Amino acid sequence: TYRGTSAFSEPETQAIRDLCNNNEFRVALNHHTYGNYFIYPYGYAANAISPDYDAHRRQSEQVAWFNRFKFGTGKETVNYYTNGDSDDWMYGEQTTKPVIFAYTPETGTSAMGGFWPTQNDIVPLCKTDVRLNNMAALMAGNYGVLHDLSKFEIANNSGFFEMRLERLGLENN
Repeated sequence: TYRGTSAFSEPETQAIRDLCNNNEFRVALNHHTYGNYFIYPYGYAANAISPDYDAHRRQSEQVAWFNRFKFGTGKETVNYYTNGDSDDWMYGEQTTKPVIFAYTPETGTSAMGGFWPTQNDIVPLCKTDVRLNNMAALMAGNYGVLHDLSKFEIANNSGFFEMRLERLGLENN
């Protein structure tokens, strides 16, 4: 809960700031324990909605589906405001760097040690997040989901399929 004496007053936050400012990341995952949540911006206030709220929500739905993580803002998931968090800064600060679609997977349960998992639980928790990491990497490029909107069965080996392709990746083509 310690936020330092001022923004970026601590060497750890300075290192993350410099890493982001010196690279062009599109997506970031800031892994934490615990709760099995997938959190996206904004988390600093009740009515703070990001301009890309719908995109965050749709991407989160795809990324967190396999793990069945609950997704949403800090208030919607952990039920408190997360002011000063890395997701809000990575996404919201666009003067010194491009926008980063940043998310926080909160992996694990109280039965697995809560905030301090046991040594035996670390590898299983990491394995839980492999698919999250892979899906987040896909979101950085060209990625889409094909939705079957057909409302009938095919008969006589002919017919039409109604489909919709939804672009979820951040690549513009």
